[in-house]
Amino acid sequence: MDNNFSYFKKYLIQNGVSAKSVKFYVSDVRMFIKWTEKTTSEKKVTKELFESYESFLKRSHLPTQTVNRKLSSLRKYANFLFKNKLIDINLKL
Repeated sequence: MDNNFSYFKKYLIQNGVSAKSVKFYVSDVRMFIKWTEKTTSEKKVTKELFESYESFLKRSHLPTQTVNRKLSSLRKYANFLFKNKLIDINLKL
């Protein structure tokens, strides 16, 4: 999953995403990856994994706006993975 993350960061920069937005995307996806490493042995990104993470975020008592931003970052990441054939299905989160 980490290699995909590196490609994602390059993709954002190459597509003119602002430095501030790249910072948030990178931080949000990194947090997701760390959470995944702690909670599952699964190496593939799946819809169930994203849904489980969404539940975790909502239970974390983060402000709704923060949860929504993190989920938006993950949608962007999932879309990137699908478009680059790094996952088999479009998760449509």
